[in-house]
Amino acid sequence: MKRMLRFILFVLFCSGILAGCASHSLESVSFYYCRDPKAYQYFQKDGVIASEKRDLSGHTNDLRYLTALYLAGPLEEGLVCPFPKNTHLTEITKTNGAIQIELSDFGNSMTDSEFSLAAACLSKTCMENFSANSVTIKSGARTITMHEKNIILFDTAIPDATEGG
Repeated sequence: MKRMLRFILFVLFCSGILAGCASHSLESVSFYYCRDPKAYQYFQKDGVIASEKRDLSGHTNDLRYLTALYLAGPLEEGLVCPFPKNTHLTEITKTNGAIQIELSDFGNSMTDSEFSLAAACLSKTCMENFSANSVTIKSGARTITMHEKNIILFDTAIPDATEGG
């Protein structure tokens, strides 16, 4: 009888521990950043954009928090935030699957292609984590809208032997 009681107590104890562990599970999301251009090698199997997992426990439905955390930059080595260092979130809204993000004006510190790549990274992050079908990013006079079916993230070009690639 004592063995049975010990066994029942043991099972209850273990199930309590496991239930406690499950309730504290991480709520992770994927953040998409650019690979560090100093370390990136073209024509490799990985792309110029890579993801890292982040824990957003208690904030997985907070678009403002996710975007502000995104702008703080990546944690993993080899990744860089595609936006200038002091970029901050001014305004953000989500309406019917469309997200509008207004960022601080970073002027002419980015070329058009750099701005497009940065917008693709942030848009993919928002689309994947908030079920959005489009993301519009505005900074000063610049505005770009990315649609989920139109973001191209992979370079499928084949190096030309005559170009030394």
